Amino acid sequence: MDILKHGILGLLLSCLLLACRQSKTRQSNVTHNETFSIIQQTNGNKPFCITLVDSTQALSQKFIERLKYGEWVCSTASYNMVDINLPQNKWYTKWLVPVSLPLTCVFTSDGHLVDLIPGAAKESFLYVQKALTDLQMTEYHYPNRFSMPKKKLITLFDRILDCNTGLKEGIYLKEELRDIYDSLPYPYPYYIGLVGALAENDTVTALSLARSMTDLENPYYMEIFRDEFIMAKKTINPHFDVKDEATIRIHPARILLSNCLPGMEKPFTISIFNDGKRPLNVSKIFKSCSCLELKSHHGEFTINPEDSVQIDFVFNLAEKGEFIRDIFITSNAINNPILYLEVLAEVQ
Repeated sequence: MDILKHGILGLLLSCLLLACRQSKTRQSNVTHNETFSIIQQTNGNKPFCITLVDSTQALSQKFIERLKYGEWVCSTASYNMVDINLPQNKWYTKWLVPVSLPLTCVFTSDGHLVDLIPGAAKESFLYVQKALTDLQMTEYHYPNRFSMPKKKLITLFDRILDCNTGLKEGIYLKEELRDIYDSLPYPYPYYIGLVGALAENDTVTALSLARSMTDLENPYYMEIFRDEFIMAKKTINPHFDVKDEATIRIHPARILLSNCLPGMEKPFTISIFNDGKRPLNVSKIFKSCSCLELKSHHGEFTINPEDSVQIDFVFNLAEKGEFIRDIFITSNAINNPILYLEVLAEVQ
């Protein structure tokens, strides 16, 4: 009996050690928040992928968990998780302006973009594995903000990456960028060109690029490229001061609705303030649910400097329970171009 016990114990111990070794093997090719240059330097001749994740988002957490346990992972490649909330990683968002996260970028060993694969499903992992193995773009659908075929978009993104890398090494690829401006008009390539032109003291080109860049300004781009737009505005007008721009502030900062009754309207009001010195142009108010109805200011409207307006809503939901809904206000505010307001409601 003792021999049998020792045999079973030995078998269990061997299985445990084997599982540990396999876990270490799976994790040995996974890093977190390494810089792009460090990944290239330490990667050897292996292809690699960089996955943009939002550590506060459930789907990104699911991706990280699946990678942790080695599900559908390519053992011959290295993986790097990049949290876009960290300051050093924000350039990835500026470069790719992704529609959703997680987003896996597959690269050749020398750092050229091969594929962009969204999601955390098994299918996403398998397509990443296929792209890493074949080093070719897969047919996996890639939704993007440019309504452009994935093949063409990846080629342009790869060229923009080359221009950005070159600029960091002191090489301004002016002609390459000039071709990209027309093919993919969004702020990031213009910003790279602006930095390069200023470095060469080419004020004429810098002024032209700054104007072209500010022509692209909208609430979504201002949210991502705030510092870059400020740089462009200062290039156009050396006396530009952020303090003079339109700003947005709301009161209350959060809506708490208690004692709501099923199927009965519950009115509430928010005040929007412009504390800046320029007019605040509110372009749209979005609601996350049909249970929220906007009762005033349906279209675009303007709030004068140091002035405010009141916006009326009603909440109406037939179900009982506690609910969280969202309101988004888009504007030209320099401080918060896409303002988020949370509505917490209790229906009794």
